[in-house]
Amino acid sequence: MSPREPMTVAGAQAPLAMRWRGGAAVVGAVLLMQTLFGKYGGQTERAWSWFAPTVFPTLTIIVTAWFGTTGAARDQPVEAGHYQMAFGLSLVYLAIVAGTLLMQPFSAWTPMELLTMSHAWLGPTQGLAGIGIGRFFASKGER
Repeated sequence: MSPREPMTVAGAQAPLAMRWRGGAAVVGAVLLMQTLFGKYGGQTERAWSWFAPTVFPTLTIIVTAWFGTTGAARDQPVEAGHYQMAFGLSLVYLAIVAGTLLMQPFSAWTPMELLTMSHAWLGPTQGLAGIGIGRFFASKGER
């Protein structure tokens, strides 16, 4: 795509969906490894209950929109700024989610205390990412 060609719905949804699928897979893999090495002891189910609402609501919206966009709608232009905002906020959010799991050895909290406390920073950040993604998907066809 040349710099003068507008970004299309299909061209924007694919990398956004890939970022979320990849980010969720990395976080899930880290959580799986931690689980297999006994990091959560008898609270493994609680750790996985933290993971699901952390990534699946937004991932579900993105993948549903990605697969639900067909025909001429895929070629509609999208506002590049809305896409960039959604992409950037997604990157920040997914990095914070991964960081939450990876920083536990450096924390004074137990693994489950950290996951419980993480809602204090993940909730607002997920909200911002959701706004960015929602605005991006609402911008289809706008120029």
